[in-house]
Amino acid sequence: MVKFHLLFKKAYCNHSLYHVRTPEFYQQLLIKRPNVGLKNILVAERENGLTGFAAFGVKDLGSATIISIYEVSTTDEESFHALMSGIQHIGTEKRCAYLETMAPPQGNLASQLTEEGYSRIKDMITMGYPITVRRILNLFVERALSKGMFRKNVKIAFDVNGEHIVLTLPEGTLENGTEGDLLIQTSACVLLELLFRRAGILISLIKGKVVVRPLRCIVSAREVIEYLAEEVRAITPYTELT
Repeated sequence: MVKFHLLFKKAYCNHSLYHVRTPEFYQQLLIKRPNVGLKNILVAERENGLTGFAAFGVKDLGSATIISIYEVSTTDEESFHALMSGIQHIGTEKRCAYLETMAPPQGNLASQLTEEGYSRIKDMITMGYPITVRRILNLFVERALSKGMFRKNVKIAFDVNGEHIVLTLPEGTLENGTEGDLLIQTSACVLLELLFRRAGILISLIKGKVVVRPLRCIVSAREVIEYLAEEVRAITPYTELT
């Protein structure tokens, strides 16, 4: 870790958000990030030395496990993709539903994250990557079933970023498919906003972020989302870093 601050300054010399003057300060900064520790720091190396590192935290928010990537510093794209792949692999092993990080809205890091499949959330510079939509839905279905059965018989087809899942209630079964009593079409980020009660389906529908077909089933769609949704205080690193 004694070389981390040098690599950080090289990677972010033009747009650093803070100045790293000593290796001791930077080590303390990384380790004190929420839920990090040495076990959650990955490095990329070649024969000529350190080429990148990443620090991330793993936390449970209600039914979902989320990984927050606090730091990614690399000297080249190959190291960046290797580190991101390593974090995604850890996320899969931990049954993580979502990966999130922060990046300047303009610049190479945001472009690299977009190539990895991350999406910008709202107007902030937070970017997120869902492991699988099916995994996200399964987490919320399991939690909802543990608290009580849905009172109607309904099949909901979800089209989320091209991933097609059919949820049958009250059983709570999830299957690949497109046929249902109603269709909810949206993005992974908006689906998480709905399930974490960060947004309402009616407002999202009006803003064009959600499509419900047939539209006459909007009440049923809202009842299903309300049944699955869970109140969570925050889902971005911002509150932890202030």
